[in-house]
This record gives sequence, structure tokens and C-alpha cells, in this order.
Amino acid sequence: MRAIVAQALSAGTCPYCAGPLTVANFSIDHHNPIRRDGDFSIGNILVCHLRCNKIKGNLTSHEFLHLTAFLAHFPPEVGKDVLTRLYAGGQFMRRE
Repeated sequence: MRAIVAQALSAGTCPYCAGPLTVANFSIDHHNPIRRDGDFSIGNILVCHLRCNKIKGNLTSHEFLHLTAFLAHFPPEVGKDVLTRLYAGGQFMRRE
């Protein structure tokens, strides 16, 4: 696991938003979420921003990348609003 994190941090960018990945902002994610029959295998692990992981929620990495690509066709404030709402909804869902 340490090797995967070290490799991702040395690559330096989040696979979801392409922003800078650092020790202070990274998270371990699953390509296929555990709640959707994903497993804990190394092949299902991805290192990304903590915020991107929280926004992604129970989407697969493939679904989330399609969503962000779709949002790129809208004005930036629209994409930001949708992702902010997903983040806030995820915070609500984690409390239940």
C-alpha cells in the first residue's frame, strides 16, 4: 500500500481533477466502491484528492470521470455548483 501511495504522490496529480496531490490532501479510493461490490484488492485502489473522493461517493471511478467530462461542457460555475452539491449530499449521507 505504501508503494502505491508513494508512486501516486510522486506522479503528483489527482486522477480525477488533475490538481496537485500532496501528503496533506490525498485519500485512498476504490475504483469500484465497496458498497457496489468492490473489493479491497490492490487492483481496486486509487490515490486521489480527499475532496474528489468525497464528491465521487458511491460512483465508480469510470462514472465519476464521465460525470466530470460531461460537466466540462457547461460554464465553470455550473460544474462547481453540481460538484459542491454532491459533496454536501455526501456529507449528509455519511451521517446516516
